[in-house]
Amino acid sequence: MVYRITDLFSGIGGLSLGLERTGGFRTTSFCEMAPYPRRVLAKHWPTVVQYGDVRELTVDQLMADGAEGDVLVGGFPCQDISSSGRRAGMAGERSILWSEIARLMGEKRWRWVLVENVADLRRRGLDGVLADIDAAGYDAEWHCIPASTLGAPHQRDRIWILAWPRERSPALLRPIVGGDLLEKFGSRQAWAVTAENWRHPSLRGEPNRVDRVSALGNSVVPIIPEMLGQAMLEFDAGHRNPVVDGTPLGQQPKFGKWRSGAMQYGRHYGLPPLGEEVSAPLTTLQKRDWRSGTASRCCRSWRNLNDEVAAATGVTQISAGWSEWLMGYPVGYTDIEPSALVRLAA
Repeated sequence: MVYRITDLFSGIGGLSLGLERTGGFRTTSFCEMAPYPRRVLAKHWPTVVQYGDVRELTVDQLMADGAEGDVLVGGFPCQDISSSGRRAGMAGERSILWSEIARLMGEKRWRWVLVENVADLRRRGLDGVLADIDAAGYDAEWHCIPASTLGAPHQRDRIWILAWPRERSPALLRPIVGGDLLEKFGSRQAWAVTAENWRHPSLRGEPNRVDRVSALGNSVVPIIPEMLGQAMLEFDAGHRNPVVDGTPLGQQPKFGKWRSGAMQYGRHYGLPPLGEEVSAPLTTLQKRDWRSGTASRCCRSWRNLNDEVAAATGVTQISAGWSEWLMGYPVGYTDIEPSALVRLAA
């Protein structure tokens, strides 16, 4: 069975891209308002229906348009949650849109729900999010997974909340997502630099550079939803969380439990120490030399890494190709044709 995806706050489609790479998911609808990301979506999913305002989207409309999904995913706005943003919390003008995901969760029994946000959500609203998930009749587990744990040269620490209808919980005796998947996906060296997949971070000849870099900055690293999608598929196939004994679920050991009435697991995976070696090959910071190489530092953010690039090359602004590589997208992913059309919902 291939699960159908309803993708909210879609951006450039990183969640759908990662899930579809497993071979077990197919996107049937997007919901995104920003013009440039909508054009990127149309480039890669030309036949998938796109909706605009999430506040106007309903399950009834999805069904009427033949765009109903089995899996609901979305990375709701983080501007009011992030330490680098407004810090208004879940009541802020943008992050309050989480309530639209919660509303849609209540309109249908989705097989899986996958939600992404900045790791700061742990102290600025996670308890409320989990309470809403509980009220909708779902249980959940959450994991903070920095991109650096899978080999990225920057940390990009993000929280991922995986929820499922509560009636499925008796089959769960331990968290669905485990360290074995981190080891499996982290060994792929997705950020290895070769002459075939890299280009110099020059600003010359890059159309729509500002729009592309901005869209990538708001996106997810696709290998992470790919890993989480694999966990969902393996669980549904009976390959994860085998029943160990007859101990009731409520007596099983849990970790990082949030007390909102539902069964919730939580874990924060370790960050590679700054200044120490990481396992995946990175690019050597040599002046105008972006061929294969290795480096021994994992930078905390894009900005830190870009400072090193500027010092080594004299290039003071991030290019779109560089950003695509940093985020784990194919080079040229956000480069659109002027004739790209968006199939708007009727």
